[in-house]
Amino acid sequence: MNTVFLVLMWMGCVASLEPPNIVAPDRVPPVGEFSIEVESVDGATLEYWWSVDGTPYPNFLGPTVVQKSPTEGDEWTVIVRQSLDGAVSPPARAIIPIVEEIALDTGTFDADDTGLDSGDPDYPGCALGSSEECTATNCAQILSETDNPQDGLFWFAASGEVLKPYKARCDFDGEQAWMRVMSVSHSGPLTWHKNDPIWDVACGDLPDGIDSNALTEWAVGEEFDDPGINPGACTVPVQQIRMCPHSAAADHPCYESPMVSSTAVPLHTGWSGDSTEFSFVESGGVGPSFDSADFMGVCASEAFEGGPAPSPILTWEVGDRSPRVGFTISVGLFELIYGVGFRSGLGMNAGFHLLDADEGCGGAVSVWVR
Repeated sequence: MNTVFLVLMWMGCVASLEPPNIVAPDRVPPVGEFSIEVESVDGATLEYWWSVDGTPYPNFLGPTVVQKSPTEGDEWTVIVRQSLDGAVSPPARAIIPIVEEIALDTGTFDADDTGLDSGDPDYPGCALGSSEECTATNCAQILSETDNPQDGLFWFAASGEVLKPYKARCDFDGEQAWMRVMSVSHSGPLTWHKNDPIWDVACGDLPDGIDSNALTEWAVGEEFDDPGINPGACTVPVQQIRMCPHSAAADHPCYESPMVSSTAVPLHTGWSGDSTEFSFVESGGVGPSFDSADFMGVCASEAFEGGPAPSPILTWEVGDRSPRVGFTISVGLFELIYGVGFRSGLGMNAGFHLLDADEGCGGAVSVWVR
């Protein structure tokens, strides 16, 4: 049934309602999802008919069209009528051109200039990181190619031993984009001492897809909802590491490593191998302040209250050692070590201890990379 026949059929209807008002986009790409808005009488029932160049698309019965494969044709036509209490309005119609060039929030994007097929996930209309079909490489790509992205969960591409797309959390901090690759709870069924089997889990055995450790926000109290290692630890080459402590009292300011000076490799490669996998430049990190907001300051308040300022140089390390990921800092005559993956005798999943001490000050931590 083509558009002309529908219009002729409706001419026989007795109408006492005005046609609805259709608000449609001025153009759409041949792939992706788009919608129209319809202004109608309160309580009215709306009926929709969609077609492309006269060919009906009967599967679309509402205001939204989902083009899973490229639409071949020049324009969409939508016809809408409203009915109420037996009265039927004349039809309203809108024509929406299908074009290769579409206007995005970030500027004009000419699909012909991309070298991509219109069915490619990177084609305009596929929101980066929004689904398993529209994956990103890392959080930095989302930051650079998306207008004003918001912190949250995104989809990322399979790589290496990670065989399926996976979800991870991004934090966009100014010009920096961090991916959360590990969540370590204060206590619970998972333990994180240096020789725990969790450090030996192969990248191909980590949960991926919708079951990946998406690493949610902190739960009420000390523990994560979803502690574990995210596949991003296996796929994202590391330029910098951020560790954000958490205690029963509060979230605490994060610690940041200097930039990695060695060839960038994923974090999992670093802790699975020897220390030659990771080396850092000598300055530029963000260490503890030892004030009332700082995790190490809270733990060591009695020992270091009014004491000397910490050394401005942090010694960060990633490797098969204690800790697996962390740093050393000198405070006066004391050597402090912070991180995750300590020798088991310290009795904590993450936190810090004095060099050669038999116990430490434990807490939870999230580990981020960029």
